[in-house]
Amino acid sequence: MASHEAAASERLRIGFSRIKADFGIRRRRGIEALERIVRLYEAWGKPEKAAEYRRMLEEAKAASPVTTSSAPAHD
Repeated sequence: MASHEAAASERLRIGFSRIKADFGIRRRRGIEALERIVRLYEAWGKPEKAAEYRRMLEEAKAASPVTTSSAPAHD
């Protein structure tokens, strides 16, 4: 992984940890963060990392009382 990708990946991990702690991954912001992380790893050509976060995303969506398309904007 290039150094800029490694640095960005570390910032993503830290940022996601904060979102997870503040909002939980089953809430709209947590789900949206996971969706963005999956897209980024796919764009970087890192299917194994994308799959790791995609699993978390699917689990979060399955356990979530709301989805991103129907979530209220007050999260």
